[in-house]
Parts: sequence; structure tokens; C-alpha cells
Amino acid sequence: MTAHALGALALLASLLTTSAQPAARPAATAQFAQGPVSTITPIPIPEIAQRAEQATTFLRATPAPEASEFRDAELELMETADWISKRHVTTTETLASSPSESALAGLADSWQAMRSRLVLLNGKLTRRATLAQQRVEQIETMRVTWLATQASAREATAHRPCWSRSTRRWLSSQALGRTPTRGGALSAPPTSFR
Repeated sequence: MTAHALGALALLASLLTTSAQPAARPAATAQFAQGPVSTITPIPIPEIAQRAEQATTFLRATPAPEASEFRDAELELMETADWISKRHVTTTETLASSPSESALAGLADSWQAMRSRLVLLNGKLTRRATLAQQRVEQIETMRVTWLATQASAREATAHRPCWSRSTRRWLSSQALGRTPTRGGALSAPPTSFR
């Protein structure tokens, strides 16, 4: 009988040990953990409108996670924790009473079924988390790209002279060989540039 109890404990320990081992990390998650592959370049000015439309379409098409999905997963985890708590007590009591082989097989089956259920839930939650992480990284890349584009556009306009309307009129008249006058007087170039 003691051999049965030791065998059952060994079986239970192996079940709990294998269920506690983390699942293999998906390749996509490993790639994102390494960091960005390339540097961010600003969007060329002629492409800004098109890229803005693409960004709007992407953001509108990105589905928001439904609260019911999170509630369902949380409820399933709470039910599982409750089952494990109750089952742990009865399993410990059963093992202490030197159970038969069929009782041990029944315990092993019930724990294996729960382990399978947990593996499925873990897979579902991992897929959701991976998808959410990919979306966050895509949005962050877009944000950084737009910030770089904004900085590039500001830099490009900072080097362009910004003249008042009267200064532009005077410069264009000089290029045409005319001097605009008011009341017949020759005008001088404007003294202030804005």
C-alpha cells in the first residue's frame, strides 16, 4: 500500500511539475523582445496625405478587445483555482488513505483533464497577448514615424524664409523690373522681414 501512495505522489508531482513549466515562447514574441530592427525615417512630404489615410484605416480596423473576453478568461481562471483548491484537499486525503490503483488512476485522469484545460486557456491567452503586443508595437512605430515626420517638416520650413506680403510684392516687382509706387512715389524695400 505504501508503494501505491508513493507512486501516486510521484505521478501527481510529475503532473504538477509539467503543468508548471512555461510554454515555449512564440517566434513573434521573441522577435519583438529583441527590439526594433531598423531606424525610423520620416515620411516624405508628398506621401504624407496617403500615409495619413493608411494610418486612419489601420487604426479604425484594429479591433478593440471586448470586455467579455477578459471576463470569460477571468471567470475560467477563478473556476479553475476553485477546482484546484478543492481537489488538492481531497487528493491529499485520498493519497493519505492508501488508495487502490483505480482510485489513483481516477485522480491522475482528473488532474490531467484540468492540466489540458489550463494548457488550452494558456494558449488562447498567449495568442491574445501576442496579438495585442504586435498591435501596440505597430502603433508605437507609427507614432515615432509621425513624430520624425513632424520634426522633419518643421526643420524644412525653418530654413525657408517667411516674408510679409509687402516684402513678397516688392521682391516680385524687382524680379519683373518694376517698382510699385503709391501715389507715384518710388517705394523702398521693406525694412522688416517676418
